Amino acid sequence: MIADGDHALRPAPRWAWIGAAACAALVALDLGSGSLSGDRVASNVAGTLALAPTLTGIGGSRRHVAAIGALATALAVLLCLVDGVPFVTGLVRCSVVALAAAVVAVVAGARQHQLAQLQDRRQAARTLQAAMLTELPQPDHLQLASRYLPASSGDQVGGDWYDALVDAHGSTVLVIGDVMGHDIRAAATMGQVRAVLRTWAVQGGQLPSQVLTATEEALERLGLDVLASATVVRIDQSPLEAERGLRRITWSSAGHPPPILLVPAPPTSAERGGPAAPASPTDRATATGGARAQVLRHGGDCAPGSAAGGGTARARPSGLVDLGGSAGSDVLLGIGAGTVRVDHSCEVPAGATLLLYTDGLVERRGSDLDVGTAALCRVLEAEAARELEDLLDEGLRQLVGDGHADDVAVLAVRAHTEDGPRPPEAGPAHAAGPADASSLPPAPDAAVLGVR
Repeated sequence: MIADGDHALRPAPRWAWIGAAACAALVALDLGSGSLSGDRVASNVAGTLALAPTLTGIGGSRRHVAAIGALATALAVLLCLVDGVPFVTGLVRCSVVALAAAVVAVVAGARQHQLAQLQDRRQAARTLQAAMLTELPQPDHLQLASRYLPASSGDQVGGDWYDALVDAHGSTVLVIGDVMGHDIRAAATMGQVRAVLRTWAVQGGQLPSQVLTATEEALERLGLDVLASATVVRIDQSPLEAERGLRRITWSSAGHPPPILLVPAPPTSAERGGPAAPASPTDRATATGGARAQVLRHGGDCAPGSAAGGGTARARPSGLVDLGGSAGSDVLLGIGAGTVRVDHSCEVPAGATLLLYTDGLVERRGSDLDVGTAALCRVLEAEAARELEDLLDEGLRQLVGDGHADDVAVLAVRAHTEDGPRPPEAGPAHAAGPADASSLPPAPDAAVLGVR
């Protein structure tokens, strides 16, 4: 992203020095060529001093151009007098310099005005964006972290957003979404979609698919022409799951890139405090490979082998349940109300990290999305030992870097163990924690994901 101080249109004093250097060079050329040729009138270059304010106007302010223009005009008059140029000829040449300086000064002033308007527009857009990316809750032993990177060009805002809240039933709800476009108009549309979705989600008592459906119906009733992708995730914990050290995630997607679950390496026999149990080939491969990044694909699919970038894709791993649903259940918001959306659910162990992201993180020109997703999984597995905040920073550094044509939004949650106080690295807790899942509407049967 280009910093304000480095903006290509911002007036810079160095351009005044460039103009002054041009004046000095042209004066030296005039005096030198006149001495060598012996004909000072013929070698007079007073008119070419118009080059000095023109050069200054490339990146200087109106004040810079006026100062260099006055200097260039004075030097042009002086050269005409020294060289003995006829009055009319000298007047024409000096007038050319003065006129050029005046025109360039007007252009520089107009550019300054446009720059001021652009800065005001960007500031308003950034303020709007910041107002819609609210502070994340940190309920109980769940640690949330987020990042937002605007596109490197344009208004540096866009339609990507993330959201997290604790609903009226005490469940933690995560949202990631992307409205088409990355300009101030997309940001404004995103604000409308986010507000509607947030209103439904905070009420609680609804499955993620129901939140998406209600949001789409509301947008249609309000007459909003919106095309957006989104994923809604609800995190619950029943008393039985709490005893087992598990949490249940339930999610539904509307045409959004699939979440990724980073499951920690299973404990060794020494860490479990008992003899090693017989392990399957899959268990042994997982143990030797450490943490495993699993793509929670639509329909419950997860292909950890291909996602990790080095294995063979496995069909329907036992860690997830395929809950069916038609291909149309994953369509974008705004395609048309009445779409039947589906939910997927699984239980995750303590230490697992769930990552939600927009396509700007994994999409590259000329490259397939699966390639970018595989790269993301490799980074997550390689950096799994990092603290959550550091993990996001390192992932963005490796996958995005300094220049990116699309907006990037990332939201991650890490489930810490509950056998002690909230760990310091998770930060201070605020907002309510997960509720007893018995008061919530039924979710699909949950499979234990990544637990040995």
